[in-house]
Amino acid sequence: MYQKNIIGSIFVGIALFFLSSCQTGNPEPTASSQTAVAVQTSAAEKELETEPTAQKSTPKPTAEPTIPAADERCCDVFRIGIYEEPASLNYWNYLGPGSSVWTGYIIGNDAAHLFTLAGQQYQFVPSLALDIPSPQPTEDGSWEIVVEMIPAAVWSDGAPITAQDVEFTIQVCQDLQLTHYWADLCRPEGTNIEVVAQGEYQVKYTFRGQAPTLKTWQFGIALAPILPKHYWQDIVSEAQEMIRTTLPPLDDRPAYCAALKLTPSEQSLCDSWATYDDVYEQARQHLYSHDVQDYPVAGGYKLADWLPGELIRLVPNDEYYFRDTLLTGYRNGTWTRQFVNGMTNTLYGEPASDPLWQYQDQAFSPGLDYVIFGSQEAALKSLGRGDIDYVLNPIGLTPPQIDELRNGEHLVEITNSANEMFYLAFNTQKYPLSTSEFRQVFDILLDREWIITEVSTATLQPLYSSVLPENTFWHNPDIVNPYQKRSRQERVTLAVQVLKDAGWVWKTEPAWDAAAQAILPGDGLTMPTGDPMPEITILGPGPEFDFVRATFTHRISEWARDLGIPVQSELTDRNAILDAVFVAADYDLYIFGTSLGNPAYPGYFETFWHSSNCTLETGGLNTSCFKNAEFDILAEAFEQANDLENGREYGLQMQKMLADQRPFIPLYTRAVTEFVAENVNFPYTKILNGIEYQNGFQTGVQVLLPEK
Repeated sequence: MYQKNIIGSIFVGIALFFLSSCQTGNPEPTASSQTAVAVQTSAAEKELETEPTAQKSTPKPTAEPTIPAADERCCDVFRIGIYEEPASLNYWNYLGPGSSVWTGYIIGNDAAHLFTLAGQQYQFVPSLALDIPSPQPTEDGSWEIVVEMIPAAVWSDGAPITAQDVEFTIQVCQDLQLTHYWADLCRPEGTNIEVVAQGEYQVKYTFRGQAPTLKTWQFGIALAPILPKHYWQDIVSEAQEMIRTTLPPLDDRPAYCAALKLTPSEQSLCDSWATYDDVYEQARQHLYSHDVQDYPVAGGYKLADWLPGELIRLVPNDEYYFRDTLLTGYRNGTWTRQFVNGMTNTLYGEPASDPLWQYQDQAFSPGLDYVIFGSQEAALKSLGRGDIDYVLNPIGLTPPQIDELRNGEHLVEITNSANEMFYLAFNTQKYPLSTSEFRQVFDILLDREWIITEVSTATLQPLYSSVLPENTFWHNPDIVNPYQKRSRQERVTLAVQVLKDAGWVWKTEPAWDAAAQAILPGDGLTMPTGDPMPEITILGPGPEFDFVRATFTHRISEWARDLGIPVQSELTDRNAILDAVFVAADYDLYIFGTSLGNPAYPGYFETFWHSSNCTLETGGLNTSCFKNAEFDILAEAFEQANDLENGREYGLQMQKMLADQRPFIPLYTRAVTEFVAENVNFPYTKILNGIEYQNGFQTGVQVLLPEK
């Protein structure tokens, strides 16, 4: 079903998100969709490398969400452009060292899952599970979760999908100590979890010695893929035999093995561990390198043909269990699925309004043709000519590419927000940047819309919160920026008052010249301590790297100087910013961009703002060194939450606190622009990070035949 589709696609989506932010370059190997959601639960502070975005474009109307119904013209082959071959068709390898975004596009939907992430809100919902069970404590301090499975689902070869498949997959991952994305699926956060099949269609998860959390359960092992035991048993047994007699050295693994000089005893211990690791690596490679032929799948499509360098063709899986399941998302957040046998799941409320989206989970197309072009340019040209219907494009589109595709009369433009944040950060270890009123003044002065209009109308969207509004489950809708749409005069007047109320004084106070419609700058600004305001610097990239951020840096500095605050903009190269912020932790203010990672689980709250992650003190990613005991308590409660509603409440409170305290001031995010043939009906088009983040869908999409 599509939820299974999205769990396949969501791993790809998280991993490729950094890539889709880029405008040039080739995508690096990434994880599969559904695993990446579970794996990348907190966004690492990574630079969003961009091309200048100063070019202005006039967009065509964005395609509105549609609810495709059965059509007499349905359905044609869905022709999809890709740039590269998949690295492997072996699913074990796919989430291991052979991970690749291109592999994920092809086989990311092949595995079965007990749970998945569905709809526009990335909600945690059942797939092969009958419902969502609650964790239960046990007398020995452990926690148990018992999952009841749908008993009628089968693999594409007709074999039943059972609890033994679930236990087998996790056991292989744990026994062979699988690495890369697998590690965060079978032992998330290093948690000791036992998975046991209880009969054919019941699975018990036991968390030894600690309670499950959102990170280890809902967005960890619960999202793990399920692979067919009957197909893999023999090859796994061979791999397990390779490690059967291998025991770890008696002494713990040392940290000094990379040193240049070791004593004989140290070298001996390191050699012992190297031998142990090598045996396990050989066993893993035996599993990863197995030549997969006619492998059973659980998704809506299965492999039919692979012509290297030319085409990969998928055809419908006739045994697809979720065929014709009706999926519905409502505006109040309710999610439902109704099976053809009448069984219904209803989660996150009750249907109380018209559907926001609704579609049948069905492999409508008689085939999915992934046409291999070898380059983005060739694929986009083919799309523009009408030779293909859609391009899976992990590196995004440049403004010139967008303009060229807009000339294609047969194409529809789809625009969504990227799950990323460009922001202004303050070093809260320095006075007066440590004061909330000083940071508030910058928020007052910041006219995001004005700058965005100045530099680009088509590719940027103003941002006022640490969670994008499109991420509706986690976003706090009560956060409203009171300075939005204020005039320059109103902003200056309000900023002056905030500083005066906090004890700041000027020799010459800033004033508005009504005749000139301009500000008469302030002078001689003195801080509440009685000391003159020192000169400070905003670090930002140069215009040759990112014209937008350079413009924000320049304008913010200019508006602060109007107030009498001696701010200089220092436009420098990316490495200089990285060194000053993430290595030396010595700066005043800087402008940067980061992915917000997994939209289903915003784990970056703790990463970016918990006091224990202060960059200056611990080398963590709290670059502002924001320290707030109340925030720490909320962040820790969020990390330990095992209930989505409780976790959401902590998230809403943290967003409010960040909006009030402003260690970061969100500036903008970018639009994700895509083009698709006008005869393609997606289940819906409004989705954070865009259609490409869903692998372009597979089931649910309808490609209409030409009119007769």
